[in-house]
Amino acid sequence: MSDQRKPDTAGRRTYVQRKARTRDSEVLEKAIGVFYRKGFAATSIQDLADELGMLKSSLYYYITSKEALLRRIFEDSHAGAVEVVRRVEAMDAPPLERIHAYLQEYAEWFLTNSERAALYAREWRYLTGEFYEEVAAQRAYYDDVLIRLIDEVKRAGDVPEGVPSRYAAYFVLGSLSSLTDWYRPDGGHDAATIAGVWADMGMRLLTHPDEPAELPEPRPRRRARGARSTTRRSSA
Repeated sequence: MSDQRKPDTAGRRTYVQRKARTRDSEVLEKAIGVFYRKGFAATSIQDLADELGMLKSSLYYYITSKEALLRRIFEDSHAGAVEVVRRVEAMDAPPLERIHAYLQEYAEWFLTNSERAALYAREWRYLTGEFYEEVAAQRAYYDDVLIRLIDEVKRAGDVPEGVPSRYAAYFVLGSLSSLTDWYRPDGGHDAATIAGVWADMGMRLLTHPDEPAELPEPRPRRRARGARSTTRRSSA
């Protein structure tokens, strides 16, 4: 009786799946770099294929369109940023410590993932239809998170009541988006140091404003139709 071994089809299938996932991740990472350097609008499918060293037709095995690829990048980035929110929400600490932790952790995520963050802050406008509505709702979610944290420190007496929460949140998040314009990983300070300085400055703005002006409450960012805030309400 011959000692013939049956082919390990399960092992082969696992290997192929693992290789496909690795290639899929490579497509995303390379696309992030190309979109960051050239801009989404100026990047072609051929540019992406050239960066990956594959034929344009082969690239369509991994993506359906350039816009769908950008959506996947945004979904992945959003998932990473939401983890920061969850960690802060789970903190058993006074409101002032929680908002400082949020600013520092969010800024460090932004700087550590600077190319992803820059795309999320600027290229989302090129999305259309339901893709656009999804990201618009995500951006409103980050507004809501910071506004709620500001409201909590105001109720605790650490931020003057005259500080308009929504304007303050827009100002802080706007300055966060600009960090990727000038931060360089090979510069004189690492991401954690820059994030700490930025968070301290944000806290100073909130807790020690110079005679905050009375301003009308601005309208929230436009949301997707029927979308509701995913921010948990405070139990206080």
